[in-house]
Amino acid sequence: MDVPTTQVPPPVGGGKHLPGTDGAADVVTRYVTQGLAAIRDIIVLGAFGAFTGPPGLSKTFVAKTGCELANVRYRYFETPDKPVGKQLEIALTLAFMGSVDRRMTRAELQEGLREWLKKPGLAVLDEAHRLGLEGVETVRYLASGPENKTAILFVGHDLGPLLKRHKALESRIARPLAFKPLSAKEMLVAVKDYHPFFGGAKEDLLETVQTEYGKGNFRRWAMLFEAGSKIASQLGVEVLTPKVYRLARAKLVSLG
Repeated sequence: MDVPTTQVPPPVGGGKHLPGTDGAADVVTRYVTQGLAAIRDIIVLGAFGAFTGPPGLSKTFVAKTGCELANVRYRYFETPDKPVGKQLEIALTLAFMGSVDRRMTRAELQEGLREWLKKPGLAVLDEAHRLGLEGVETVRYLASGPENKTAILFVGHDLGPLLKRHKALESRIARPLAFKPLSAKEMLVAVKDYHPFFGGAKEDLLETVQTEYGKGNFRRWAMLFEAGSKIASQLGVEVLTPKVYRLARAKLVSLG
């Protein structure tokens, strides 16, 4: 399927890479740019999209930001663990429509959902790897009708293998995007933009953090910022230092 390439404005401010990281910026990496473009495209097409890749690579951040930037109605849905029977239809109806009559049959719930999906919009199904084959087939059935106009974005770290097992859906993914750890060069540029706590640190220290702990994973760096900035404040410094890094990493290890 030919898909248009669309320019999407980048997100700004807020530090949503990790909730609670006040004062941090929302860094625009290549995956943010590509992900937002993919979301824009599937909205135009009313099609399926998928964000796959290991945890901590900003998949959910990009998906939520795409919702906020969309000029259409949107719903963000965190998939329950392995829903069976009509549990998925009940959860989707509640998330999409705000209320649900649990006495309705599965067929009645599906009819209501298909009607809701006829209007332009975006539905993000986060943690979609929890769906299992039955859940994936249910979503494919609900959103594959010719009258469907709502884009569906699947997001999940173990989603790739699940989609490969469900060829009927995998072939319908208009914009798949596999998130991977950032290279050392990309990551160091990103964390310097993320917050002065890293921006003012010595280059060789940041390289050490990337090699030993960060490993191109934005969640790891965000967690280090959250722990390290508090320790830095106690020590009377404003940037990451070797001592702050050592203490912060020890704290993160103790927390599991």
